[in-house]
Amino acid sequence: MSTWNQVVRNDERKEDKPPHSRIFVVCGKQTKEEDLRPPFEQFGTN
Repeated sequence: MSTWNQVVRNDERKEDKPPHSRIFVVCGKQTKEEDLRPPFEQFGTN
């Protein structure tokens, strides 16, 4: 059985390409994905 830490580390390996490339945005509940996507598109999409 995997521990929570092992699962998190495995998920990070899959998602972080290149490594440490995730961004976390703190915003209001009313903010929608379509409001956030345009300013970040210049940096690429998944």
